[in-house]
Amino acid sequence: MSSTNGVEQSDRADAIAAAMLTCPLQRDAAARLGISTDTLRRELRKPEVQAACSEARRELLAGTIGALQSSMLEAIQVLQRLMRDSESEWMRHQCATTLLTQGLRAVEIFDTEQRLARIESMLEQYYTDEN
Repeated sequence: MSSTNGVEQSDRADAIAAAMLTCPLQRDAAARLGISTDTLRRELRKPEVQAACSEARRELLAGTIGALQSSMLEAIQVLQRLMRDSESEWMRHQCATTLLTQGLRAVEIFDTEQRLARIESMLEQYYTDEN
């Protein structure tokens, strides 16, 4: 990445990030990029490459979470149907337990996120008022 052009450096960092996400090993990522493993390791120490890799991971994770969220309602409906219609008492019990456990867990997580957001807001206000 000896280019002085910021766009080319950014494109290079993005290409490295993509290769790192799609290849299981650094040597595979280096081969995909047409560089040596040593060069890849040097590139991975650069802040702009680290930032690109972090952003790529965040985007991948966001997409994965989105896909999971869109399937959740259907999964809940399947569990509800099984709980209601199954002839097996064990199956109905398992479905009910899963729905209750996961529902309570979701409420706890939501409440924790809300509390954290309030605390962050209070801290931001505190440090803003100090200055």
